[in-house]
Amino acid sequence: MGDKTIRLAVGAVIAFAFLGLWGWVLVDAISQARGKGDGPNDEAWWLLQTIGALVSAVVVAELAVTKRGEAPAGRAFGFTAPGEAPTDPAKWTALAYLVIWLVLGLLAVILGMVEYKAEVPKLIDFAKAWVGLALGAAYAYFGIDP
Repeated sequence: MGDKTIRLAVGAVIAFAFLGLWGWVLVDAISQARGKGDGPNDEAWWLLQTIGALVSAVVVAELAVTKRGEAPAGRAFGFTAPGEAPTDPAKWTALAYLVIWLVLGLLAVILGMVEYKAEVPKLIDFAKAWVGLALGAAYAYFGIDP
């Protein structure tokens, strides 16, 4: 196993650890909005905001630099060299990261902001920010000119 492989593996573990923490807190907040549970404490909200900014920045930045026809984030995960088509691990890694970000963000908007039993102001703020980032990501990926 080469040095590059080890660095990629460690980087992937760290990236998914942050994504997992972010997702855990977000699911807890959504549960609170649905009237189930007490929801995140102040430190968990801090994690959601801090890691959420990191996760969203990675998603938006990668979609902005991804060329049409390439797998999003394949270049960032190091599975492709310039001019090469991405391999299956890059496609699956990028797809998993983007799908988790998209699904949990949409759930925050739908279940935490639109259809809720208990109003959770911090979740509503998160959902509004996520919508703005999702719009930025769409502009970046599809190359839409305002």
